[in-house]
Amino acid sequence: MTYLQQPEVAILNVREKVNNSLPLKEDIFKLLDMIGAWKDIFADKNKRVLLKPNLVHPMHSGSGHITDNRIVFALAELLLEIGFNEKNIVLGEGCGVGFAFATQNDTLNCVRAAGLEPIKDKYGIDIVDLNKDKAIEMDVPNPLVMEKVKIAKTVLDSDILINLPVMKTHIRTGVTLSLKNMKGVLPGLEKRKTHKLGIDEGVADLNSLVKTTLTIVDGIVGMEGNWEYPRDCVPMGILVAGKDLVAVDTICSKIMGFDPRKIRHINRAAEKKLGIMDESKIIIKGLQLEEINVRPFKPRFQCFIEDYPNVNIVDEYACTGCYSSILSALVYLKEQGQKEKLKDLNVVLALYTDEPIKDLKGKNLIIGLCNQKFKDKGLYVPGCPPNAIEMIKAICKLCEIDLQVAL
Repeated sequence: MTYLQQPEVAILNVREKVNNSLPLKEDIFKLLDMIGAWKDIFADKNKRVLLKPNLVHPMHSGSGHITDNRIVFALAELLLEIGFNEKNIVLGEGCGVGFAFATQNDTLNCVRAAGLEPIKDKYGIDIVDLNKDKAIEMDVPNPLVMEKVKIAKTVLDSDILINLPVMKTHIRTGVTLSLKNMKGVLPGLEKRKTHKLGIDEGVADLNSLVKTTLTIVDGIVGMEGNWEYPRDCVPMGILVAGKDLVAVDTICSKIMGFDPRKIRHINRAAEKKLGIMDESKIIIKGLQLEEINVRPFKPRFQCFIEDYPNVNIVDEYACTGCYSSILSALVYLKEQGQKEKLKDLNVVLALYTDEPIKDLKGKNLIIGLCNQKFKDKGLYVPGCPPNAIEMIKAICKLCEIDLQVAL
Protein backbone atom coordinates (compact mmCIF):
# COMPACT_ATOMS: atom_id res chain seq x y z
CA MET A 1 0.00 0.00 0.00
CA THR A 2 1.61 3.25 -1.12
CA TYR A 3 1.29 6.32 1.06
CA LEU A 4 -0.65 9.39 -0.05
CA GLN A 5 1.02 12.70 -0.79
CA GLN A 6 -1.69 14.50 1.22
CA PRO A 7 -2.99 11.99 3.76
CA GLU A 8 -6.22 12.60 5.64
CA VAL A 9 -6.44 12.25 9.41
CA ALA A 10 -9.89 12.33 11.01
CA ILE A 11 -10.46 13.48 14.60
CA LEU A 12 -13.82 12.98 16.34
CA ASN A 13 -15.03 14.34 19.66
CA VAL A 14 -16.44 11.55 21.88
CA ARG A 15 -16.06 13.29 25.22
CA GLU A 16 -19.51 12.10 26.31
CA LYS A 17 -18.20 8.51 26.05
CA VAL A 18 -15.44 8.95 28.70
CA ASN A 19 -15.76 6.87 31.87
CA ASN A 20 -18.95 5.09 30.87
CA SER A 21 -20.11 2.15 28.76
CA LEU A 22 -22.01 4.04 26.04
CA PRO A 23 -21.51 2.32 22.67
CA LEU A 24 -19.19 3.73 20.00
CA LYS A 25 -20.72 2.14 16.90
CA GLU A 26 -22.13 5.36 15.42
CA ASP A 27 -18.92 7.22 16.28
CA ILE A 28 -16.69 4.67 14.57
CA PHE A 29 -18.90 4.72 11.47
CA LYS A 30 -18.75 8.52 11.31
CA LEU A 31 -14.99 8.60 11.95
CA LEU A 32 -14.19 6.18 9.12
CA ASP A 33 -16.69 7.86 6.80
CA MET A 34 -14.68 11.11 7.15
CA ILE A 35 -11.70 9.48 5.41
CA GLY A 36 -13.72 7.41 2.91
CA ALA A 37 -12.73 4.08 4.44
CA TRP A 38 -16.10 2.40 3.88
CA LYS A 39 -15.90 3.02 0.12
CA ASP A 40 -12.32 1.96 -0.54
CA ILE A 41 -10.77 -0.14 2.25
CA PHE A 42 -13.91 -2.19 2.85
CA ALA A 43 -15.23 -2.35 -0.72
CA ASP A 44 -14.26 -6.02 -1.19
CA LYS A 45 -16.22 -8.01 1.39
CA ASN A 46 -14.23 -11.20 0.71
CA LYS A 47 -11.00 -9.82 2.17
CA ARG A 48 -9.58 -11.15 5.44
CA VAL A 49 -9.49 -8.61 8.26
CA LEU A 50 -7.20 -8.50 11.29
CA LEU A 51 -8.19 -6.35 14.28
CA LYS A 52 -4.97 -5.53 16.18
CA PRO A 53 -5.67 -3.83 19.54
CA ASN A 54 -3.10 -2.81 22.15
CA LEU A 55 -3.36 -5.25 25.05
CA VAL A 56 0.08 -4.92 26.59
CA HIS A 57 -1.15 -5.53 30.16
CA PRO A 58 -4.09 -7.45 31.67
CA MET A 59 -6.16 -4.33 32.44
CA HIS A 60 -9.81 -3.39 32.15
CA SER A 61 -11.29 -1.48 29.25
CA GLY A 62 -11.36 2.29 29.74
CA SER A 63 -8.23 2.28 31.90
CA GLY A 64 -6.06 4.01 29.30
CA HIS A 65 -3.63 1.11 29.45
CA ILE A 66 -5.28 -0.82 26.64
CA THR A 67 -7.61 -0.31 23.69
CA ASP A 68 -11.18 0.42 24.78
CA ASN A 69 -13.14 -2.74 23.97
CA ARG A 70 -16.06 -0.66 22.64
CA ILE A 71 -13.93 0.25 19.60
CA VAL A 72 -13.31 -3.43 18.82
CA PHE A 73 -16.94 -4.43 19.30
CA ALA A 74 -18.13 -1.49 17.18
CA LEU A 75 -15.82 -2.48 14.33
CA ALA A 76 -16.91 -6.12 14.54
CA GLU A 77 -20.60 -5.18 14.32
CA LEU A 78 -20.09 -2.72 11.47
CA LEU A 79 -17.98 -5.12 9.40
CA LEU A 80 -20.56 -7.89 9.79
CA GLU A 81 -23.39 -5.51 8.93
CA ILE A 82 -21.81 -4.41 5.66
CA GLY A 83 -21.30 -7.99 4.54
CA PHE A 84 -18.01 -9.35 5.85
CA ASN A 85 -18.07 -13.02 6.92
CA GLU A 86 -17.16 -13.60 10.56
CA LYS A 87 -14.77 -16.35 9.43
CA ASN A 88 -12.73 -13.70 7.63
CA ILE A 89 -12.34 -11.48 10.71
CA VAL A 90 -9.74 -12.21 13.39
CA LEU A 91 -8.85 -10.48 16.65
CA GLY A 92 -5.09 -10.88 16.98
CA GLU A 93 -2.59 -9.66 19.57
CA GLY A 94 0.71 -10.73 21.08
CA CYS A 95 0.97 -9.11 24.49
CA GLY A 96 4.30 -7.72 25.63
CA VAL A 97 4.16 -8.88 29.25
CA GLY A 98 4.94 -12.43 30.32
CA PHE A 99 5.06 -13.95 26.85
CA ALA A 100 8.26 -15.85 27.69
CA PHE A 101 7.01 -17.30 30.96
CA ALA A 102 4.20 -19.84 31.07
CA THR A 103 3.25 -18.93 34.64
CA GLN A 104 2.85 -15.23 33.91
CA ASN A 105 0.31 -13.21 31.94
CA ASP A 106 -0.31 -14.28 28.38
CA THR A 107 -2.32 -12.71 25.59
CA LEU A 108 -5.53 -14.58 26.36
CA ASN A 109 -5.40 -13.35 29.97
CA CYS A 110 -5.13 -9.82 28.57
CA VAL A 111 -8.09 -10.48 26.26
CA ARG A 112 -10.20 -11.65 29.21
CA ALA A 113 -9.22 -8.72 31.39
CA ALA A 114 -10.12 -6.34 28.55
CA GLY A 115 -13.58 -7.85 28.30
CA LEU A 116 -12.99 -8.97 24.71
CA GLU A 117 -13.47 -12.72 25.14
CA PRO A 118 -17.21 -12.54 24.22
CA ILE A 119 -16.28 -11.48 20.66
CA LYS A 120 -16.00 -15.19 19.82
CA ASP A 121 -19.42 -16.29 21.06
CA LYS A 122 -21.29 -13.08 20.20
CA TYR A 123 -19.89 -12.49 16.70
CA GLY A 124 -18.15 -15.74 15.75
CA ILE A 125 -14.80 -13.95 15.46
CA ASP A 126 -11.70 -15.99 16.29
CA ILE A 127 -9.11 -14.77 18.81
CA VAL A 128 -5.48 -15.55 17.98
CA ASP A 129 -2.54 -15.24 20.37
CA LEU A 130 0.09 -13.97 17.95
CA ASN A 131 2.85 -14.91 20.41
CA LYS A 132 1.96 -18.57 19.90
CA ASP A 133 1.04 -18.34 16.22
CA LYS A 134 3.16 -19.98 13.54
CA ALA A 135 6.08 -17.66 12.76
CA ILE A 136 7.26 -16.94 9.23
CA GLU A 137 10.73 -15.44 8.72
CA MET A 138 10.68 -12.55 6.27
CA ASP A 139 13.29 -10.34 4.60
CA VAL A 140 12.99 -6.67 5.54
CA PRO A 141 13.13 -4.29 2.54
CA ASN A 142 15.97 -1.76 2.77
CA PRO A 143 16.62 -2.55 6.45
CA LEU A 144 17.94 -0.05 8.96
CA VAL A 145 18.84 -2.67 11.58
CA MET A 146 16.75 -5.82 11.00
CA GLU A 147 17.54 -7.77 7.83
CA LYS A 148 15.18 -10.60 8.74
CA VAL A 149 12.34 -10.87 11.21
CA LYS A 150 9.70 -13.45 12.12
CA ILE A 151 6.06 -12.40 11.74
CA ALA A 152 2.96 -14.21 13.02
CA LYS A 153 1.36 -16.10 10.11
CA THR A 154 -2.13 -14.78 10.90
CA VAL A 155 -0.86 -11.27 10.23
CA LEU A 156 0.65 -12.21 6.88
CA ASP A 157 -2.56 -13.99 5.87
CA SER A 158 -4.64 -10.85 6.41
CA ASP A 159 -5.63 -8.52 3.57
CA ILE A 160 -6.75 -5.65 5.81
CA LEU A 161 -4.87 -4.83 9.00
CA ILE A 162 -6.70 -2.48 11.35
CA ASN A 163 -4.29 -1.03 13.90
CA LEU A 164 -5.95 -0.02 17.20
CA PRO A 165 -3.42 1.68 19.52
CA VAL A 166 -3.96 3.91 22.56
CA MET A 167 -2.47 7.38 23.09
CA LYS A 168 0.29 6.72 25.63
CA THR A 169 3.72 7.97 26.51
CA HIS A 170 6.56 5.45 26.46
CA ILE A 171 9.80 5.23 28.38
CA ARG A 172 11.90 4.20 25.39
CA THR A 173 10.18 5.74 22.38
CA GLY A 174 8.60 8.87 23.82
CA VAL A 175 5.13 7.92 22.58
CA THR A 176 3.56 4.61 21.69
CA LEU A 177 0.96 4.89 18.94
CA SER A 178 0.28 3.01 15.69
CA LEU A 179 3.89 2.40 14.60
CA LYS A 180 4.93 1.04 18.00
CA ASN A 181 1.72 -0.98 18.41
CA MET A 182 2.84 -3.21 15.55
CA LYS A 183 5.40 -4.88 17.80
CA GLY A 184 2.51 -7.12 18.81
CA VAL A 185 2.74 -8.94 15.46
CA LEU A 186 6.18 -10.26 16.42
CA PRO A 187 5.70 -13.67 18.03
CA GLY A 188 7.15 -14.25 21.49
CA LEU A 189 10.86 -13.69 21.93
CA GLU A 190 11.12 -12.11 18.48
CA LYS A 191 9.97 -8.88 20.17
CA ARG A 192 13.34 -8.58 21.88
CA LYS A 193 15.07 -8.20 18.54
CA THR A 194 13.97 -4.57 18.17
CA HIS A 195 15.35 -3.73 21.61
CA LYS A 196 18.69 -5.40 20.95
CA LEU A 197 19.18 -3.85 17.51
CA GLY A 198 17.64 -0.44 18.21
CA ILE A 199 13.97 -0.03 19.01
CA ASP A 200 13.32 3.08 16.91
CA GLU A 201 14.95 1.72 13.78
CA GLY A 202 13.49 -1.73 14.48
CA VAL A 203 9.97 -0.34 14.65
CA ALA A 204 10.50 1.43 11.31
CA ASP A 205 11.85 -1.78 9.75
CA LEU A 206 8.90 -3.77 11.06
CA ASN A 207 6.37 -1.34 9.62
CA SER A 208 8.09 -1.41 6.23
CA LEU A 209 7.38 -5.14 6.13
CA VAL A 210 3.92 -5.34 7.73
CA LYS A 211 1.71 -2.59 6.35
CA THR A 212 -1.19 -1.15 8.34
CA THR A 213 -4.28 -0.56 6.18
CA LEU A 214 -6.20 1.58 8.65
CA THR A 215 -5.41 3.06 12.06
CA ILE A 216 -7.93 4.05 14.72
CA VAL A 217 -6.27 5.59 17.77
CA ASP A 218 -8.07 5.34 21.10
CA GLY A 219 -7.85 8.79 22.63
CA ILE A 220 -10.87 8.34 24.88
CA VAL A 221 -8.57 7.94 27.88
CA GLY A 222 -4.82 8.21 27.33
CA MET A 223 -1.97 7.30 29.64
CA GLU A 224 1.06 9.36 30.66
CA GLY A 225 4.01 9.14 33.03
CA ASN A 226 4.61 5.75 34.59
CA TRP A 227 1.21 4.27 33.62
CA GLU A 228 -0.05 4.10 37.19
CA TYR A 229 -3.83 3.69 37.21
CA PRO A 230 -5.77 5.88 37.84
CA ARG A 231 -3.17 8.54 38.66
CA ASP A 232 -1.65 8.71 35.18
CA CYS A 233 -4.89 8.54 33.17
CA VAL A 234 -5.54 11.45 30.78
CA PRO A 235 -9.27 11.73 29.90
CA MET A 236 -9.39 13.15 26.35
CA GLY A 237 -12.58 12.04 24.67
CA ILE A 238 -11.31 11.80 21.09
CA LEU A 239 -10.85 9.21 18.37
CA VAL A 240 -8.29 9.62 15.56
CA ALA A 241 -8.19 7.68 12.30
CA GLY A 242 -6.21 7.57 9.08
CA LYS A 243 -4.75 5.36 6.37
CA ASP A 244 -1.23 6.76 6.75
CA LEU A 245 0.09 5.67 10.14
CA VAL A 246 3.04 8.08 10.03
CA ALA A 247 0.63 10.99 9.52
CA VAL A 248 -1.64 9.64 12.27
CA ASP A 249 1.25 9.31 14.73
CA THR A 250 2.48 12.78 13.81
CA ILE A 251 -0.90 14.36 14.60
CA CYS A 252 -1.41 12.30 17.76
CA SER A 253 2.03 13.33 19.03
CA LYS A 254 1.04 16.95 18.52
CA ILE A 255 -2.24 16.42 20.38
CA MET A 256 -0.28 14.90 23.28
CA GLY A 257 1.99 17.95 23.41
CA PHE A 258 5.10 16.44 21.80
CA ASP A 259 7.12 17.61 18.83
CA PRO A 260 6.98 14.68 16.36
CA ARG A 261 10.33 15.80 14.92
CA LYS A 262 11.87 14.70 18.22
CA ILE A 263 10.21 11.27 18.19
CA ARG A 264 12.90 9.11 16.66
CA HIS A 265 10.86 6.15 15.40
CA ILE A 266 8.35 8.40 13.60
CA ASN A 267 11.25 10.13 11.86
CA ARG A 268 12.79 6.81 10.89
CA ALA A 269 9.49 5.62 9.43
CA ALA A 270 9.14 8.85 7.43
CA GLU A 271 12.72 8.48 6.17
CA LYS A 272 11.80 5.00 4.94
CA LYS A 273 8.89 6.63 3.07
CA LEU A 274 6.26 4.75 5.06
CA GLY A 275 4.15 7.89 5.30
CA ILE A 276 4.05 11.66 5.64
CA MET A 277 5.07 13.58 8.76
CA ASP A 278 5.12 17.03 7.14
CA GLU A 279 2.17 18.67 8.90
CA SER A 280 1.62 21.11 6.03
CA LYS A 281 0.71 18.14 3.81
CA ILE A 282 -1.64 16.42 6.27
CA ILE A 283 -5.35 17.18 5.84
CA ILE A 284 -7.21 17.10 9.16
CA LYS A 285 -10.91 16.22 8.96
CA GLY A 286 -13.40 16.90 11.73
CA LEU A 287 -12.08 18.35 14.98
CA GLN A 288 -9.12 20.67 14.39
CA LEU A 289 -6.03 20.72 16.61
CA GLU A 290 -6.82 24.16 18.04
CA GLU A 291 -10.26 22.88 19.10
CA ILE A 292 -8.85 20.05 21.23
CA ASN A 293 -8.72 21.11 24.85
CA VAL A 294 -6.21 18.65 26.28
CA ARG A 295 -3.26 19.53 28.49
CA PRO A 296 0.16 18.24 27.39
CA PHE A 297 0.98 14.70 28.49
CA LYS A 298 3.73 14.34 31.07
CA PRO A 299 6.69 12.63 29.38
CA ARG A 300 7.46 9.31 30.95
CA PHE A 301 11.09 10.32 31.14
CA GLN A 302 10.19 13.34 33.29
CA CYS A 303 8.14 11.25 35.71
CA PHE A 304 10.70 8.51 35.80
CA ILE A 305 13.71 10.69 36.51
CA GLU A 306 11.92 12.17 39.55
CA ASP A 307 12.59 8.79 41.15
CA TYR A 308 16.35 9.52 40.93
CA PRO A 309 16.82 12.75 42.92
CA ASN A 310 20.61 12.30 43.08
CA VAL A 311 20.96 12.13 39.29
CA ASN A 312 21.15 15.43 37.41
CA ILE A 313 20.07 15.27 33.75
CA VAL A 314 21.53 18.00 31.53
CA ASP A 315 19.86 18.17 28.14
CA GLU A 316 19.03 20.62 25.36
CA TYR A 317 17.82 18.57 22.39
CA ALA A 318 18.24 14.84 23.04
CA CYS A 319 16.01 12.37 21.20
CA THR A 320 14.26 9.31 22.61
CA GLY A 321 17.26 7.12 21.76
CA CYS A 322 19.44 8.71 24.45
CA TYR A 323 16.54 8.91 26.89
CA SER A 324 15.76 5.22 26.57
CA SER A 325 19.39 4.16 26.91
CA ILE A 326 20.09 6.12 30.10
CA LEU A 327 16.79 5.03 31.64
CA SER A 328 17.58 1.40 30.87
CA ALA A 329 20.93 1.80 32.63
CA LEU A 330 19.42 3.53 35.68
CA VAL A 331 16.62 0.97 36.01
CA TYR A 332 19.11 -1.85 35.84
CA LEU A 333 21.32 -0.38 38.55
CA LYS A 334 18.29 0.30 40.75
CA GLU A 335 17.18 -3.32 40.38
CA GLN A 336 20.67 -4.42 41.43
CA GLY A 337 20.30 -2.39 44.65
CA GLN A 338 22.76 0.33 43.58
CA LYS A 339 20.39 3.33 43.45
CA GLU A 340 21.74 4.97 46.62
CA LYS A 341 25.24 5.02 45.15
CA LEU A 342 24.15 7.21 42.23
CA LYS A 343 25.14 10.39 44.03
CA ASP A 344 26.30 13.62 42.37
CA LEU A 345 25.97 12.00 38.95
CA ASN A 346 25.50 14.38 36.01
CA VAL A 347 24.22 12.71 32.87
CA VAL A 348 24.87 15.02 29.93
CA LEU A 349 22.64 14.45 26.90
CA ALA A 350 22.68 16.39 23.60
CA LEU A 351 23.96 19.97 23.99
CA TYR A 352 24.41 22.84 21.55
CA THR A 353 27.30 24.36 23.53
CA ASP A 354 29.25 23.51 26.68
CA GLU A 355 27.66 26.42 28.56
CA PRO A 356 25.30 24.18 30.64
CA ILE A 357 28.22 22.09 31.93
CA LYS A 358 30.90 24.73 32.52
CA ASP A 359 30.19 24.96 36.25
CA LEU A 360 28.92 21.44 36.88
CA LYS A 361 30.13 19.84 40.09
CA GLY A 362 30.17 16.11 40.52
CA LYS A 363 30.67 13.19 38.18
CA ASN A 364 30.00 13.89 34.52
CA LEU A 365 28.76 11.17 32.19
CA ILE A 366 28.80 12.51 28.61
CA ILE A 367 26.75 10.36 26.24
CA GLY A 368 25.82 10.13 22.58
CA LEU A 369 27.21 10.98 19.19
CA CYS A 370 25.79 14.52 19.45
CA ASN A 371 28.12 15.19 22.40
CA GLN A 372 31.30 13.93 20.78
CA LYS A 373 32.74 17.48 20.80
CA PHE A 374 32.34 17.57 24.61
CA LYS A 375 33.88 14.17 25.33
CA ASP A 376 36.74 15.73 27.31
CA LYS A 377 34.23 17.18 29.82
CA GLY A 378 33.74 13.84 31.57
CA LEU A 379 33.57 10.10 30.97
CA TYR A 380 32.30 9.71 27.42
CA VAL A 381 30.09 6.92 26.05
CA PRO A 382 29.62 7.21 22.26
CA GLY A 383 26.83 5.84 20.11
CA CYS A 384 23.55 6.82 18.48
CA PRO A 385 21.95 5.74 20.64
CA PRO A 386 24.65 4.86 23.20
CA ASN A 387 24.75 1.28 24.40
CA ALA A 388 23.04 0.79 27.78
CA ILE A 389 25.59 -1.79 28.96
CA GLU A 390 28.46 0.57 28.21
CA MET A 391 26.65 3.28 30.18
CA ILE A 392 26.19 0.93 33.13
CA LYS A 393 29.95 0.26 33.09
CA ALA A 394 30.70 4.01 32.90
CA ILE A 395 28.31 4.83 35.76
CA CYS A 396 29.87 2.09 37.88
CA LYS A 397 33.29 3.60 37.28
CA LEU A 398 32.16 7.14 38.12
CA CYS A 399 30.16 6.14 41.20
CA GLU A 400 32.63 3.52 42.43
CA ILE A 401 30.16 0.66 42.10
CA ASP A 402 31.62 -2.84 41.99
CA LEU A 403 31.11 -3.91 38.37
CA GLN A 404 30.98 -7.57 39.33
CA VAL A 405 28.09 -6.84 41.69
CA ALA A 406 26.26 -4.70 39.12
CA LEU A 407 26.71 -7.00 36.14
